[in-house]
Amino acid sequence: MLQRKIHSELQSWKQKPREQKKSLILQGARQVGKTFAIRSFGENAYSHVLEINFKETPSAMEIFSGDLHISSLLTALRCRY
Repeated sequence: MLQRKIHSELQSWKQKPREQKKSLILQGARQVGKTFAIRSFGENAYSHVLEINFKETPSAMEIFSGDLHISSLLTALRCRY
């Protein structure tokens, strides 16, 4: 696999201390490998990964439409997935 800059950027993000870490938003042109890069990173860097695809499962958006406290989100995700 071709090593891309995104892989080192994702690894740098993961290695930041929890209090310095912000949400990760991956942006870029269409069809350049964003989904592949993030899936590959998730599989290699973490033991568990949850992918929520709002296009394939539009009803999943309901989870994020209300209370956005982490405990509420985790409870809703556990019940659904």
